[in-house]
Amino acid sequence: MTRSKAGLALTLPAALLGLLFGGWPGMLSSGSFGLLATLIQMAAGHRMKQQDQAPLREFMLRWVSGMGLRLFGVVLVGVVIWLDSARFPPIPAAMGYVGVLVPLLFLEARQA
Repeated sequence: MTRSKAGLALTLPAALLGLLFGGWPGMLSSGSFGLLATLIQMAAGHRMKQQDQAPLREFMLRWVSGMGLRLFGVVLVGVVIWLDSARFPPIPAAMGYVGVLVPLLFLEARQA
C-alpha cells in the first residue's frame, strides 16, 4: 500500500474520531491535520527515496530534512490551535496529526 493510500485510509477514522470528540469542528480539524501528516510523510519519504546508495553525509542530510518537515508539522498544529482553538479543537487536531503520522512512520520503516 502506498503512503498516500495508507494516509487517506488513516485519515478517515481519525476524522470520525474527531467528530466523536469535537463535533464538526473536531472532524474538520482531525481530518485536515491527518491530510497534512500524509502530505508531510509523502514529502519526507520521497526525499529519502532519492538517496539510492548515497554517501552517509547525504543520507543524514535527507533524513534530518524529513524529520524537520515532521517537526514543522507539529509546530504548525500548535500554532493553529493557539490562533483559533474554537475552529480547531486541540485534542482532535493533535489526534489527527499524530494518529496518521506515527503509523505512516512505522509503515515507512517496514518498507525500508
